[in-house]
Amino acid sequence: MVSKGWLKAGNVLPAVAAESLEQLIAIVAQNMAEVGGIDPERVSQAFRRATAGENFSLGSGVAIPHTEDPGLEETLVCLVTTAAPLPLRTLDGRAPDIFLFILSKPDPHAHLVLLAHWARLAQSRTFLEGLRRSATPDEVLALVDAAELRHRAHAGAASPRASHDLVLISVSGEKLVDALLIGLVDDGFDDACVLEAQSLREAAAREVPLFAGFRDIFGDPGGRRILLLEAPEERTEGLVSAVRRICEEHEARDARISVLPLQLHWASPVAPVSGGGEGHG
Repeated sequence: MVSKGWLKAGNVLPAVAAESLEQLIAIVAQNMAEVGGIDPERVSQAFRRATAGENFSLGSGVAIPHTEDPGLEETLVCLVTTAAPLPLRTLDGRAPDIFLFILSKPDPHAHLVLLAHWARLAQSRTFLEGLRRSATPDEVLALVDAAELRHRAHAGAASPRASHDLVLISVSGEKLVDALLIGLVDDGFDDACVLEAQSLREAAAREVPLFAGFRDIFGDPGGRRILLLEAPEERTEGLVSAVRRICEEHEARDARISVLPLQLHWASPVAPVSGGGEGHG
């Protein structure tokens, strides 16, 4: 998380009239020199090196010239919007008009955190358009504060609570499978999905003849079936007990039950069930 107050009003320059990147760097270097007490030529040289390639563009008209200065004790940041986009090569072909200049102290972790923080904020087109319309540093800071509040609210939202479980039942033997299916249907789990787990012997016979030699090493589960059910959380314990009872009654030697909590993130609306059509007289 970035430190509070990472962007100050004195480091916000809205609607700057710059016609080239070199001219913009000179303006930013002067700002950082006045605020941070650093030689402006040193800042200019650092950002000229940082912008020598094309990897400082985020797209959508946003650029982040950033670099580290081993002599700094505090990171310097300057947010600039230009009166007109600058003719620079970018990822998406859109000339940038929003620049976040970062001259970082020698702290790679803090540097990356700040980059990631700005990249998240810049994903909002509404936020970017607001920056472009802002005429004063206070307006820009208000937009940044609001965007950070929205991001924190989203990041702090509780994750979906597990209300259902995925129950996986792995068994072998047709009689046991039949008994389980009957018991599950009686318990209201008639939508259980039954999968046939192909044995190594079956794979050798049907698919890959050269694979047959491995069955003596791995063994052959022999007609294994896998049943998948989505069960309400409050019914899972009872379901497991019922399956275990049936397996014990049939003396199952190789049966397993696994339970995984599910988190529902989205579900389509349940379509209303239409009634049957009326008969024609």
